[in-house]
Amino acid sequence: MQINVTQKPLPVAVAFVLLTFSSLCPAPAADSLVSHSGEQLYLDRAGTLLAAHDTAAALHQLDTALERSPDAGRALIDRGRLRLALGNPGGAREDFGRALFSDSAGIRYEAHLGLGHAFRKMTNRNWDAIREYRQALRYDPASREALYSIAMTGFDLAETSGYRLASEMLVELICIDPEYRDAYHLWREKIRDQTNDELHTVDSFLSEYLEANPGKAYRWLDLAWDRFRLHEIDRAWQALDKLETTQPAYKIPEQTLLRARILLERGDTLGFERTYHQALAAGGKYGGFERMFVEVQPIFTPAEKEKWYGIKGSKDVAVLFRRFWKSRDPDPITFRNERLVNHYLRLREAETYYRQQFPHSLFQTSREYFMLLSPGSNLMEYDPEIFRTGNRQLPLDQRGMLYIRHGPPERINHPDMTQKSNPSEIWYYEDSYYVFERLKGAGDYLFIPLPITGAGDVKKALATDSFRDQLPRLEQEYYASEFMDEDGNLELEFYQSVPISGAAEVKAVQASAAVFDTTWLIQAIDTSSAFKAMAGNDSLWIAVNRIVLHANRGYYALNMDLSGFRVAARNVLDLNPYSGATLELSGIILGTAPAAGQHAHSRNGIKILPRPSLEFVHGEVIRVYFEIYGLRDNGNGERAWRERITVSLADKKAGGVGGFFAGLAFWSRDRAKSLSFDFQRNAQDPEGRAAEYFDIDSAELTPGRYRLQIRIEDELSGERKEVSWEFTVIAG
Repeated sequence: MQINVTQKPLPVAVAFVLLTFSSLCPAPAADSLVSHSGEQLYLDRAGTLLAAHDTAAALHQLDTALERSPDAGRALIDRGRLRLALGNPGGAREDFGRALFSDSAGIRYEAHLGLGHAFRKMTNRNWDAIREYRQALRYDPASREALYSIAMTGFDLAETSGYRLASEMLVELICIDPEYRDAYHLWREKIRDQTNDELHTVDSFLSEYLEANPGKAYRWLDLAWDRFRLHEIDRAWQALDKLETTQPAYKIPEQTLLRARILLERGDTLGFERTYHQALAAGGKYGGFERMFVEVQPIFTPAEKEKWYGIKGSKDVAVLFRRFWKSRDPDPITFRNERLVNHYLRLREAETYYRQQFPHSLFQTSREYFMLLSPGSNLMEYDPEIFRTGNRQLPLDQRGMLYIRHGPPERINHPDMTQKSNPSEIWYYEDSYYVFERLKGAGDYLFIPLPITGAGDVKKALATDSFRDQLPRLEQEYYASEFMDEDGNLELEFYQSVPISGAAEVKAVQASAAVFDTTWLIQAIDTSSAFKAMAGNDSLWIAVNRIVLHANRGYYALNMDLSGFRVAARNVLDLNPYSGATLELSGIILGTAPAAGQHAHSRNGIKILPRPSLEFVHGEVIRVYFEIYGLRDNGNGERAWRERITVSLADKKAGGVGGFFAGLAFWSRDRAKSLSFDFQRNAQDPEGRAAEYFDIDSAELTPGRYRLQIRIEDELSGERKEVSWEFTVIAG
């Protein structure tokens, strides 16, 4: 039978497929060849014409060969392939079907393969195609083409059973020839539900394969991740050692990240953090943050996720990660970031116990099906897409998404099942709960929105994350004042304190202050020993730290090292530098005069016991210290200024003084009282800073919240500057 076709060059890709397809098949037996030399000539001509892309003429030659010998298996196979390539699967099916009656096992093998290919071109015939491919495997159980074709048909099915079949076939193919049509890469990239048995099988084959094929040694990284997932920690480390020996430059950030996670699995939290930061540094240098992003993005806020997709350079990505983790660090000064450690511990638990069981189901791959099946998807306040967008790359079920953000629930209830009910869990977090149910058709547990009291706001839960510090928090009081050092640099002094009663067993306390740039890279740190002092009615640990700044914007952090307690604070740093060219004032130190023999802070020979709380008991004498810069001399080395001090009851609506006082609570009383002082002062030294201090007797003040205002006028230049501070006087 002849098919009339327009003479048209066969696309190069199609011709290549046809020629390659023939080369993949075993050579036919002698009795399968056309018996007459003239008929063989037609086959040879067809091959030549096909190579020249003259499909019409090639098809004519095959038709002629089959007219001479209708049962010629080779001609049937070749014509079936050509018909299939030309978009005639029905005609191809007829040719391949006739070829099944050949005496040659090789021809029958090719015929089954051809029938499979023809069925794949037909609507709703994928399972028929798979049946034919399996028949081909009966003739050649190691047929790479048959295994590959079954896998591709499984992908065409686009459902869980199809992907499962594809995975099984690809694993078999990998163990025969992992490079065949990129089978190994397909299995890694497309299969999300690899079983433990499959991972073990691939590991067993690849371990030997990579030893014999050093050019593929980069795949040791895949094996290392597989072994890590299987909790074969030591073998995962060995795989990384193999990779480092053979391909040391391959995906350095990812190599280092996995080493960090292995260290954490071994209980080495310090080693984990050190190595994790090495991975971040490597990513900033070489790029390659993909794996880190996959592991961290489930706890991004919407704003953080938006920033991620707006970043292009690897250095900027490294900065984003550093800011991300520092913003969640309970104490930015210490090397250990408990929230970072906690996240990766949660991630390990979620990956182990809350993985998606059916990642290739329509529920997971089709948004329309997902929205249709998701309970409550018609409710305005709940969009189930928040789960779908969060776990596409990290295959966690919806319970896992909640777990990774907020940790293990306080308790989990498993309601009794009936014949009509589905397995369900109720997760309790403090005063809210979340219901998950394994619905038919989904396979995995789904969140069930309930419009009743106590049901958790899952939208809020998946836009936030929570962390419960293992150390009880002891709130310290603190503030800071800025000064100018002898070189004109901005100098900060931090004053912090905690009640001794809060940590009665502590014998010694170290206190630290650190300054970071806008990317949270540490710029300077100062550590000092705290000292004990009475402050009003309290006995306190008081510490002073001093840091010279070389950048005026960034962050600062404080801590006091009290064993068994968390004493830490942080804030934004945004200061204007001193000009050194005009009259300028420092910040103010507020405290008390130390008693005889009392350890105290000293600045320019003036001793003061800082009061970080800025709170004084009625009757205490308040000492005020500040410095003046830029005073003009009269040519004789003399400098003078006029000083006006005003202490007045502050408006309770005025708030604090901002900056370092953000977070302090202020209050005032209705009764007002004020004090004013005027001084004529002379500097002791002809140049440099002028140190000034005075005392205020709080017995003259009504208990309340006060504003201290200092106004300075340079007697020579007439320049004026003023600064204000606030403090509280409480009843004794």
